[in-house]
Amino acid sequence: MAPGPAIRRAGPADFDRIEALERACFGVADGAFSHRQLRYLLANPRAYWMLGADGQAMACWLVAANGHTRWVRLYSLAVHPALQGQGWGARLLAAGTSWMRARGFAVCRAEVRAGNHPARRLYERFGFHETGRLPDYYGPGIDGLRLTLVLRAAGSTAPRHRPEASRPRRRRPGP
Repeated sequence: MAPGPAIRRAGPADFDRIEALERACFGVADGAFSHRQLRYLLANPRAYWMLGADGQAMACWLVAANGHTRWVRLYSLAVHPALQGQGWGARLLAAGTSWMRARGFAVCRAEVRAGNHPARRLYERFGFHETGRLPDYYGPGIDGLRLTLVLRAAGSTAPRHRPEASRPRRRRPGP
């Protein structure tokens, strides 16, 4: 893995860096965020952005809930083409997985091009499983795959947004 700059939380002040990275990694046909979409996502309180490699690698997760389960969607993962293969995608996924587990999310979902074998191997290393095929998802004749990462079992009582220090202590049973 590439030594060097750390991964950090990103926000609206990182707009120019993230927009440049989007343009370097994705074309319009690839689903690149528009200027307006990117501004909205960077300001959205349900979006969690991480940035690494001095702005040359980023990931965005969107928090969702259906009334019973809180889950996250990996909305975007991008590494500048000049840095691909140096471990930045894995570093971002590791940091994001830690963030999701610490907050008690049950599941992370993602989509990937069926033909993007390096990305599929990366997701598989992190425990993602293919849960569906998405015909023409990326355009005519370009299928996607739906991926799911189970972070905790259904019905688990894992904490939600409660840091260790704020948890009430259990009393020991009396004699």
